Amino acid sequence: MSLLSRHISAIAATSCALAVCAASAQAQAIHSGSRLARGLPDGRAYEQVTPANKDNGDPYVRPGIFAEDQVNPAGSRVSYFSLYGFPGVKVYGLSYLATRAKNDWFSQNLIPRQSPDFGGLCAAFVDMVGYSSDMSKGILADGKNQSSGCSHDAPRLVAGEPKGVQNLFLRNNATGTFQLISLNPVLGPPADANYDGASTTLSHVIFDESAQLTSDAPSGDDLYDWSAGTVKLVSEVPSSGTSCSGGSCTPAVGSLAGGALGNVMHAVSADGSRIFFNANGNLYVRENANTTVQVDAPASGAPGPGGGGVFAAASSDGSKVFFTDDSSAGLTSNTQSASGTNLYEYDLSTNQLSDLTPTKGIQVQGVAGASADGSYVYYVALGKRASGATKGEPNLYVRHNGTKFIATLNGSPAPAPNDSCDWSSCLTSRVSPNGQFFAFESVNSLTGYNNTDRATASPDDEIFLYDAGTGSLACASCSGGRPVGNTVVNAPEESGSDSTIDILERYVSDGGQVFFDTPDALVPTDTNGLQDVYEYEVNGSGTCTQAGGCRYLLTSGTSDANSLYFDNTSSGSDALFVTSSQLVPTDTDGAYDVYDARVNGGFPAPKPPPPPCVGESCKPPPKGPPPLPVVATITFSGTGNASTEVAKKAVNGSSFRVAVAVPRKGRITIAGAGIQTAAQSASHAGSYKLRVTLNQKEKRQLKLWGRLKLSIGVRYAPAAGHAATARFKLTVKA
Repeated sequence: MSLLSRHISAIAATSCALAVCAASAQAQAIHSGSRLARGLPDGRAYEQVTPANKDNGDPYVRPGIFAEDQVNPAGSRVSYFSLYGFPGVKVYGLSYLATRAKNDWFSQNLIPRQSPDFGGLCAAFVDMVGYSSDMSKGILADGKNQSSGCSHDAPRLVAGEPKGVQNLFLRNNATGTFQLISLNPVLGPPADANYDGASTTLSHVIFDESAQLTSDAPSGDDLYDWSAGTVKLVSEVPSSGTSCSGGSCTPAVGSLAGGALGNVMHAVSADGSRIFFNANGNLYVRENANTTVQVDAPASGAPGPGGGGVFAAASSDGSKVFFTDDSSAGLTSNTQSASGTNLYEYDLSTNQLSDLTPTKGIQVQGVAGASADGSYVYYVALGKRASGATKGEPNLYVRHNGTKFIATLNGSPAPAPNDSCDWSSCLTSRVSPNGQFFAFESVNSLTGYNNTDRATASPDDEIFLYDAGTGSLACASCSGGRPVGNTVVNAPEESGSDSTIDILERYVSDGGQVFFDTPDALVPTDTNGLQDVYEYEVNGSGTCTQAGGCRYLLTSGTSDANSLYFDNTSSGSDALFVTSSQLVPTDTDGAYDVYDARVNGGFPAPKPPPPPCVGESCKPPPKGPPPLPVVATITFSGTGNASTEVAKKAVNGSSFRVAVAVPRKGRITIAGAGIQTAAQSASHAGSYKLRVTLNQKEKRQLKLWGRLKLSIGVRYAPAAGHAATARFKLTVKA
């Protein structure tokens, strides 16, 4: 994990609570050989997410760089990247998806087999660039940089896909099937399609491409919205005024608002109905693929001229948008003249524009983010907006039922207006989805802790947590002794194929937990002097009852290699990290693995082999396995007539029986997608039970996904006369 980040600092404000909650009885300890974990907080237990058998290959975990490294909200699916082809996989550039089943995690490679194999830097040009929130679907970027021999069109994933360029595909992760997103142009040759953002279910996918994919697209790099197999131009703007609908809008060359950070800051609303974009120097929102509204237009009674707005964040439904603009734009009547950059809120439900910072000399430096509902917004400004702030210094504020001051800084945990985010220097902070908690890093002591490095005598970064509910500020990473290195909130990193950030590692949960890695030993059981992963909890969260908050070690603290934070769910129930420590008995290879420290998690230990039999116990059991369940009875009578009685709508296991009653001699055949065809000759009238078994592919899918739906056909062909067929549906569970 990269430790490059923008350092921020501040003047000391409050005293530091140095007590560490995790003593040896509370902290986790790993005993060499037994790999027995104890004392994990909140009832957590270890689960190995990556495969036990990796043929000595490591997952290439560097959160954010390829957009692979993330966990879904339920903690049931985890994506990760590896330059290694694990056993059974023959290609490089691998995006893996791990799915949690009843007793284990199972990984599948999401990259299709293309000709020929490739590796090295080329692997960055074929990868999954985005996922639906539940990770049941993903977006594959495939075909970029073909002139350098890095990828190929053969075999094609979809018939008729544009050749020689990067295409975007929607991948169904359950079936492994693909759908083309970047359709063929209506005019001119195809071009690379670049992913920009999407709705949470991937019902809408936003991308840019210089090829003209619609008849109204202007010449240039245009912004498109794919939905239900159709591509529409997003960047349609008013030819006059501040809004337009339908045919009154004029096509323009546009780009998704917010640049690389736009998608994670909700420039595309959760349902895809609202898309914020820039065109002609203005900030717009496109609603329901029909109406465009200029967001940075002057409010009624304002001096104007408007324009120049820089998107910062929006609520998840897109009803509220926050942006910055220079006071010279004259957007509201209360904006202070010559006050520099101001922070504005536009409410689409009321069409009201408000200046959130109408203060002389406010000079907003950046916005760190907003809550999912837009009720909280965190920003940095040089002006004094609330009590405690220092005029002319970078002051950190939260806007929620008024404005509150948090700390005075000498840097910003947020990207500056007009800055483009890169992988080393922006957004070194996180907002919990509910907005109450804000985690950020600082190089100065904000709570009184002496953060002077033991070796360099220079101050090291620490991670701080602000609780907007109580107005309190705590140092999550401060220990009792002086630090030995930086503890940071890593800046987000762009995906391998596109300059888009599709995921922000969460760091902070809705309950006030912060997850991070640090070289500092915050508890006595951390003895290796390397990076280890910790959880900090505010008092009252999880198992913590100490006033200064609690710090818990999640990794071993004894590994001979760095352990790295990976991601966590917003509830904090799943805390994922990467380590070479062998934390469960099935981990025996010493390679890096992704682990989940899961609340109420863990899998049953493998049962020990039975003791050798002695005497009478060596006799075989008197009975065989229980008979397979009969799921349906099909009765054929006369010619072409059949009645169906379904005994079970769902059945466990990969095999079952179907009872078929026939009126005379003939042949019975049972067939359907996903099952092995079963057939039997009927020598006379009567009832016959046929065994039905899943195909090998469906057996693997059943193990991975837990259930399958089948449509089964039963055919009876009498020795003389017409054949009859009956059908029924069945759900098979693992």
